[in-house]
Amino acid sequence: MVDGYQPLTDSQWQVMACLLPVQRRRRLCLRQVVNALLYICRTGGQWRALPAEFPAWTGSITISTAGSKRASGPA
Repeated sequence: MVDGYQPLTDSQWQVMACLLPVQRRRRLCLRQVVNALLYICRTGGQWRALPAEFPAWTGSITISTAGSKRASGPA
């Protein structure tokens, strides 16, 4: 496990937000979902062990899985 996870700053989020598709209103805040993804990558933790400051792991993993499917293109 790695210590020192830091959430995205406002300036970092501004750069990333323009790259994310915002096609509809979402139940979860994309910024919190991205922070959850970064937390998992940085700490090596498990989805089910996300701290309470992040959205529920079921919603976070659903959004990240859908995004990775879109990014890989048609099968």
